[in-house]
Amino acid sequence: MACAVPAFLVEDDPALVSAYDGLRRGLEDANLPRVCLRRLPSEDDAGWAKALAQVASERPAFVVVFGRRSGARVAAASLPGLAGRIPCVYVDAATSVGGRALPAIPEPPLPAAVVRAVPSFEGFGRV
Repeated sequence: MACAVPAFLVEDDPALVSAYDGLRRGLEDANLPRVCLRRLPSEDDAGWAKALAQVASERPAFVVVFGRRSGARVAAASLPGLAGRIPCVYVDAATSVGGRALPAIPEPPLPAAVVRAVPSFEGFGRV
């Protein structure tokens, strides 16, 4: 099955890599559209511009983005699609301290969805 859903991940975060692998395997096991990690030619502005222009030219149904750095780059891009901006799913993680998630939830341009894990952290010291 050909890649139908592009994904971006530049963080060196094993949890986000695991999230990508889980999504990829889950979609493949369910015979749903395949998600593929896009490698950047470079992590500078030119590399991102080239990768995002390629994705926009392919007109995918949506794009999946893992992590805040990747999310900020994709959110800043225009990503023109057939009917406006290509929808994006932003996968992020935060920590909840005292009922408040840190960092704040991203507010990417619409159409978008934010999928976020927020484990609670309530204290330091011995347990």
